[in-house]
Amino acid sequence: MITKDFNINVDFERATFVNRITFVRGDTKANKIKFKLTKNNLPIDLNQVTVGITFLRSDNVKIIAEAEKIGNNEAEYLIASNILDVPGQVLVSVALFGGDGERLTVPVQFPFTVVADLGFDADEIAEDDRYPILTQLINDVQGFINDVNTTMDNYQQSINNDVDQFKGEIEGFKNNIQQSENTRVVNENNRVTAEYTRVNNEDTRQQQETSRQAKILDIENRWDTLQTSQQQDAEIINARTSTVKSKTFPALTNRIEEIEQDIVKPIYSTPVMTYDTAIYLGMEVSNTNAQISVQIFGRSLRQELNYNRSTWVEWTLEDSSIVENGRLKLIRTTLGRQAFLNTNVKSSTKYGILLYVYENTGNLTTQGNNTPFGDSSVLISGVGNKKAILTTQSSFTVNSLALKMSGNSTSVTIQDIRLFELPSGSEIESDFTNLTADQLAVKYPYIKGDGTKSTLCGGQRMRSIGLNHFNPNKANITVGKYLESTGGEIGNPSTSYTKGVFKVKPSTPYVRSISNRWYFFDRNKNFISRSDNVTAIITPDNCHYVGLQGLDTTNWNIEYIYEGTTSGEYKPYIESTRYYPITDAQGNIIYLRSLPNGTKDEISDDGKLTKRVSDDFKLQSGHITSVNTTPANVDIVQLENFYNNILPNAVQQTNAINSTTSITGWTERAPATNADEYTIADVGKFYTLSNQGLRLIVAKNTYTNIEAARNALTGMTVNYQLMQSSVTQLPPQEKLIAYPGGHLFIEPFTKLTKPYGEGITLPIAVKGGIKDNIESIIRLDGTTRTNIDKANVTLTGNVVTISGATANQIYEVVWEYPSELSATPQISWSVPINIAASIESANKTAVETNKELNNYRAFNNAMLFNHEIRLVMLESK
Repeated sequence: MITKDFNINVDFERATFVNRITFVRGDTKANKIKFKLTKNNLPIDLNQVTVGITFLRSDNVKIIAEAEKIGNNEAEYLIASNILDVPGQVLVSVALFGGDGERLTVPVQFPFTVVADLGFDADEIAEDDRYPILTQLINDVQGFINDVNTTMDNYQQSINNDVDQFKGEIEGFKNNIQQSENTRVVNENNRVTAEYTRVNNEDTRQQQETSRQAKILDIENRWDTLQTSQQQDAEIINARTSTVKSKTFPALTNRIEEIEQDIVKPIYSTPVMTYDTAIYLGMEVSNTNAQISVQIFGRSLRQELNYNRSTWVEWTLEDSSIVENGRLKLIRTTLGRQAFLNTNVKSSTKYGILLYVYENTGNLTTQGNNTPFGDSSVLISGVGNKKAILTTQSSFTVNSLALKMSGNSTSVTIQDIRLFELPSGSEIESDFTNLTADQLAVKYPYIKGDGTKSTLCGGQRMRSIGLNHFNPNKANITVGKYLESTGGEIGNPSTSYTKGVFKVKPSTPYVRSISNRWYFFDRNKNFISRSDNVTAIITPDNCHYVGLQGLDTTNWNIEYIYEGTTSGEYKPYIESTRYYPITDAQGNIIYLRSLPNGTKDEISDDGKLTKRVSDDFKLQSGHITSVNTTPANVDIVQLENFYNNILPNAVQQTNAINSTTSITGWTERAPATNADEYTIADVGKFYTLSNQGLRLIVAKNTYTNIEAARNALTGMTVNYQLMQSSVTQLPPQEKLIAYPGGHLFIEPFTKLTKPYGEGITLPIAVKGGIKDNIESIIRLDGTTRTNIDKANVTLTGNVVTISGATANQIYEVVWEYPSELSATPQISWSVPINIAASIESANKTAVETNKELNNYRAFNNAMLFNHEIRLVMLESK
């Protein structure tokens, strides 16, 4: 049996609030309501009672039913089809009946909605060529029934009145019958004669039709065999050439077949899973402004090195080391280390180091036998993205990462450095083993090391552009100046350049319309270098943005930047963008998380947010039940019944590595058979048990008593896999258009629309805390959008104030936030590559948008009804 279950908690002393439930009229034996019955949140024993349910349809018909008990305090009812006979709202009431005649009814009724069946409900048929006939038949039958009823009422009286009259006419009828029979015989003879004539005529017609078909076939054969030179120049031959697709088909039928394929059969590109934030969509994309299909999957990562990569102030610099242009430059003039950073790494644990080396004249190593990584041999040489895998020592006295150059008078310049733990058997361990450093840099870009970072739902701006990367509206042309080779601005009245920069990919060829200078910038828009007087370039391997120089007379409105090596005709810059909400209805930031077992939160292409991983759960003092000090090598902090009684909606655990729980700073291991098997190498790990307990392994004598453990561990963050995922429909999203030869960029930008109060408080920081990283502020007044000059804007911390703004005016703010605050998501994308697919994707979006609007109306109605119930309850007190 196929059923759809709806779970409802009914409390007989508290108000019952139910999420909106919708059934379809005509569904039979397919919808089941499961009730969990409580009294003041305590389960009700149903052994000696009967559970009754009353349904009140929208036509005021009341239906009473009995639910089937399925547990100590649970019952279920398979909804009968007559309850769903009438579209509209149905009110439901639940009551308990005891063996002595007592009855207890829940004080608040709850509603659900019955909607008409669009495909199988005969009453709702709107267009069908059989419908008028069916309707006429129904009307005729109804009229016949009415006539029969009337005839039966008068039948007896009519018989009585006519019997005498019929007796006198019977003899007359006998004579008439004989006369009629004689006439019929004559007519039948005439009909037979006419039928013979018709058959002869039909034979003649068929002979003529056969002759006509033969002549038509002869004409077609003659047409097909024409081979004159005049025919080769005829229009039918020219029709084989398509200027739109720039090719000539071998036959006209081939062209027609391809047109039918384009119009009838939707063709999409194969979905691509990627962590890349600059995606080439391809030239084969349909040129009909089709919509990109995008799914976003959350990620949760922890990076061990906590520092500001612009200032590096957390690092202790020694010898002659300096911070230069936002990069750490280690300079060795004497023996010893050049820099170190305090860390919190574990002993006997594998880690992966990933860094970008900007300049290098030697070899980089770790330093210090008393530090976790000890004195290593060559760790890094060369420039670019570099990786290394190291295992910490079993014991050390100074928990820090110390770096040094291997030879005097050498130096290395580091743009950023990150350190990740590599748990055995994990995806990240496999990645560091098998992927190149460049591939790792895409999948594991720098994130801040102050805790686990998950994907910001609203921090993933999708920006789709066409072939041209040059946006004149963001160029910010400065006339009379240019950038020298070190990036400094210098004056020259015959030059101009773009202060605005344009997103590109590293190590990729690009061309522009004129020969002049290119400027290259890194991920943080720091100047790297320039290339003089060229049209075509290949971007450096750490280049993510470019700027352009021109003459003071350059027409920047027809400039272009194309990926590749071939120039072409000018195509204007075009883009479409999509933003996701940064906060929920309560103002909480929405994160997309993942777990070690691969479970991930997701946003589908139709805007449904599926949460499979819990929000951050903070450990409370009372959750810690004891500290076990009896094991030989370690102590164990115990949390009893953690998954059953503490974590809501958590999946059940087994005596193994379940990978369904993530604890900030801790790694999961399997439980040992005997607690004495745990060693000092297990410190900082946790394990779960089939009795739903959780255990934390700590060093001996870490906590002198349970209070010390509670004080230290309270507030620790736990995330876990949900037993039942939740699905939320996000507000309708902007259309994301695929352009031929275009790109899709995933950028650390977000958008917030809210009324003005004492300024506008942004939920996450502006990158660098500087106003220039606010991309736009727009005042919304109905359909009118007014751009606000940033000269009238002040940014203080996370608060934006606008000169002249008044309370309750609506503003839209778009800003760039620090990318290190969010783990980059995993993206699945595909694009329509023919007309039919474009039409289909547009129709799907229209349907989903309409559905969302209907859902929103229904939600508002339900909320109003809920408020009305509350008011009635308050008034009745």
